[in-house]
Amino acid sequence: DRSTMFYNPFRKKWVYSLRSSARGRSRHYWEHDDFLEGAHWNDFRTGSDDYTPVFWTAADQLDPPDPDIGEKAQLYNLDAVAYESIMLGIYQIHLGPPNRDCMEVGLPKITELNLAYSRDGFHWHRPDREPFITASRRDVWDRAYVQSVGGLCVVRGDRLWFYYIGFQGDESRLADDWLENGMYDRGSTGVAFLRRDGFVSMEAGAEGGTLTTRPVEFNGNHLFVNADCAGGSLTVEILGEDGEPIAPFTAENCEPFTADSTLAQVTWRGAETLEALRGRPVRFRFHVTSGALYAFWVSPSADGRSNGYLAGGGPGYPGLVDTVGRAGLDAARAYETELPTSTD
Repeated sequence: DRSTMFYNPFRKKWVYSLRSSARGRSRHYWEHDDFLEGAHWNDFRTGSDDYTPVFWTAADQLDPPDPDIGEKAQLYNLDAVAYESIMLGIYQIHLGPPNRDCMEVGLPKITELNLAYSRDGFHWHRPDREPFITASRRDVWDRAYVQSVGGLCVVRGDRLWFYYIGFQGDESRLADDWLENGMYDRGSTGVAFLRRDGFVSMEAGAEGGTLTTRPVEFNGNHLFVNADCAGGSLTVEILGEDGEPIAPFTAENCEPFTADSTLAQVTWRGAETLEALRGRPVRFRFHVTSGALYAFWVSPSADGRSNGYLAGGGPGYPGLVDTVGRAGLDAARAYETELPTSTD
C-alpha cells in the first residue's frame, strides 16, 4: 500500500520502489525499460530467478528513534526524481508508534521526510539524517504521517515547491475498524519552500574561504553560479592540470559577484567565453568572502540554461529539462503578477 514508481532518465529505466519487510519496513528494487511491461515480477519472498526484485535499502543505526516514542526507525517509503545532474530522493522515515497504539488514541503515526541523493538511482548517500520536512506533532493539519508526493518538487522561479501530505487525526473516533478510526482522519496537502539548489551550501565568513573542485571537463561556454554574496563577494579562477591558473581566467581578472542570485554569470576581463577550455580537464577554484555558494554549472548559452533535470517541472519550462535558463525565472515572475489578489 506504499509502493511507488518513478523514472530514472540517466539509466532510462522505470523503477518500482516496493514496500517490503526485510529489515522492518524496508524497500525492494525492480526496474524495467517499459512501465507496463515491467509491472510483472515474482514474489521476492519466494522467487529465485531473474524476475525477482532485490533488497534495496532500509533505515539503519544512523536514523535516530523519536526520543518520546523510542521505537526503532523504519523506512516507510522511498521516492525519487531526476534533479539537475543527480537523482534526488526522499526517505519517509517511520518512527512509530505501532498502528494499534495509534488506534487507541485516534492519532496518526509519526513519519518524517529525509533527503538523499544518488548518481545511479540505486546507491543512496544520506550525509544528513535530520528531517527535511518534519511532523508538527501538535493539533494541526500536518500533525503526523507526513508523506512525499510523486515528482517530489517543482521548480518555480528562484524556489523549489515541495508538496507533501499530512494527517491531523481525530481523537474522538476510536472505532476498532481502522477505516472508521480517527488515526487516518483529516488528511491534507500542503507545500514547503526551499531556495532553488538550496539543499546545501559552502559558506565563508569575513576572513574568506576557498573551494577547489576535482578535475572536470565541460562542453559549454559560460560559467554560472547560484550564490548569496550580497554582503561579500565571490571570484573564480580556473586551474590547469598543473594546478596553476590559466590566463586570463585568474582570480584577479574575475569580475567580483556581490549579489544574491540563483542564476548569475561569472565573467573574466579579457575573455568572452570559456570556449578555449572546452574538453580540457580543469579545476574551478572559488574564492568566497562573507557569502554562500550553492551550485555552479557551465552552460552552452548566455541565458544560463543548465540542460539538467527539473524534478516535476514548473511554469516557464517546456519540459522536464532546463532548456531556457533565465526565461524560466522571467516566466515565473510574470506568473506571480498575474495571480488574483485576495480581497479578504
